[in-house]
Amino acid sequence: MLANSSVVNCSATENPDLFWAIRGAGSSMGVVTEFRFKTFEVPEQVTYFIASVPWTTETRARAGLKAVQEFAKTMPTELNMRMFIASRFTNLEGLYYGDKEGLQAVLAPLLEQTNGTLALIRTGGWLDQVKHFGNGIAIDQQHGYQEVCDDYIIHGTRGELCSYIQKRVADDCGSMKPSIQLAFTPVNSTTHS
Repeated sequence: MLANSSVVNCSATENPDLFWAIRGAGSSMGVVTEFRFKTFEVPEQVTYFIASVPWTTETRARAGLKAVQEFAKTMPTELNMRMFIASRFTNLEGLYYGDKEGLQAVLAPLLEQTNGTLALIRTGGWLDQVKHFGNGIAIDQQHGYQEVCDDYIIHGTRGELCSYIQKRVADDCGSMKPSIQLAFTPVNSTTHS
């Protein structure tokens, strides 16, 4: 619904300018009252990975980031990845819809340009990658996200919440380290987004 109270549909082909705008413009473009998703068949094999990129100097970091940016412009739709930048390390992390050999072939040019090495490669089914990116948290579809968070706030103690965060984020609750995550998805991705 637009500010003038008109109701319109938008997609990549219908009101494409509005479709583009609502995907990142915040709440200033209108109110979305309905979503329709185009889903895709679950791939038989999914390979998730972590690649270490040792950018120990500003010069290496600039060159590496530029290489990742250029790679992202043409990377295949079967690959999704993010860059995780922390004070002590930088990783490329993601998943590939296919096997280990396919992933290695796709990433080889980027790893060569960034001086990166694959630190972890695991191939499994769709659910395996969901569990991996859930960071070890039980996949429980019986309770909504807000309900789980509320349970920590209402029934849990600060110490329990600290322990939970500690396992997931920091060395200790008092010294959380800042980090940056940048996500890269294929520019022309319509199948796997």
